[in-house]
Amino acid sequence: MAVCDRVVAWENAVFSVIAPEAAASILYRDASRGPELAERLGITAADLVRLSIVDEIIPEPAGGAHTSPAQAAESLANRIAAEVTALAAVSQRTRLRRRHRKWRNAGNAWIDRRSPI
Repeated sequence: MAVCDRVVAWENAVFSVIAPEAAASILYRDASRGPELAERLGITAADLVRLSIVDEIIPEPAGGAHTSPAQAAESLANRIAAEVTALAAVSQRTRLRRRHRKWRNAGNAWIDRRSPI
């Protein structure tokens, strides 16, 4: 996991202990099924927002961040600067309380979604 106050992710990002392509290679012996597996595992940026793990999705340049690295880096730098500025305006006590609540509740939507009840 991550221990931080805020998590931002590129719109095409995944957050996992193993790359979806590597997992697909193990499970299906076919790395090309990585995108399918990523969607099924719920590790895409949009899934992670629903699970309260990612706080905000950063839009990527058309075609993905790799198509325009300078533009992507500038966008990321601006987002990080805004996050740091916002966090600096909040007391340490409040930040710690919010961080604890965030990670304590992270994933509840996943548990609720898969609950047999």
